[in-house]
Amino acid sequence: MHKDDFKYIIDIGLIISFIGVFVSGIFKFYPLRNLFAGVFELISKELMRTIHDWSGIIMGFLVLTHLILNWKWLGYKTKELFSKQ
Repeated sequence: MHKDDFKYIIDIGLIISFIGVFVSGIFKFYPLRNLFAGVFELISKELMRTIHDWSGIIMGFLVLTHLILNWKWLGYKTKELFSKQ
């Protein structure tokens, strides 16, 4: 598999895991939960906690992988930014 294809898969995984964390986070945050009460009554609190926890763990691993894959670029851009000053 080409490195760019792998990066693309990592980015798609990040998007999906972010959506899972974001939506379940809204559910867990009491003031926002009341705005969407009708929707979230269909899903148990325990299921939302599980989705939130696992999505967060998966997102953490994907972020680390993303950083590792882009480490050289991050170093290059950091040097470039500070050399201009």
